[in-house]
Amino acid sequence: GAYDTIAPRSARGAELPSTAGNAPRGASDSRSSRRLRRKAVLRDMATEFFARVTQGVALYLVDVRTGSTFPCTFRVDERFELGHLSTPWSEYAVRLVDLDEPRRGRSVAKVFPELHSATDCVLLRSRHVASCFLFRFPESQAAKSFATCMSILLLSVRIAAGGSGRGERSPRGAAREKAS
Repeated sequence: GAYDTIAPRSARGAELPSTAGNAPRGASDSRSSRRLRRKAVLRDMATEFFARVTQGVALYLVDVRTGSTFPCTFRVDERFELGHLSTPWSEYAVRLVDLDEPRRGRSVAKVFPELHSATDCVLLRSRHVASCFLFRFPESQAAKSFATCMSILLLSVRIAAGGSGRGERSPRGAAREKAS
């Protein structure tokens, strides 16, 4: 389906070795190697996602009032400034720098307690406009991959806009915004 392509081809079906637990002496090279492999997998996943999201990613939007799901497409413009959500009945646009960090799992269930299961959902909210988008995925791993890629995308957008990457803008970025 449309969701199984969110993870990079090189990482599909492959588990990364766990770095948890106490490592024996001399294992720092092994940990470093695993960390570098994990970074490479995340970089590949984000790069593939960035290319796909400019074309449009097919998702399911949840109507939070009824719990019904509808097909939609989420697309980012070529300049990585706006996110566009197209549904069968309308289109929404939101500035990417205005989006909060994607939420999934328990943090979604806190916002929408009426959801029976939130592990397969990702919530995107705008902090300046009263809008939020709740997406449902066929499995929790696809939701996790989408949330991870969106987090990387939003971090990149905020850093490029002159912010710290943590959601707040630097004074220089805020001054530029006021001047325009």
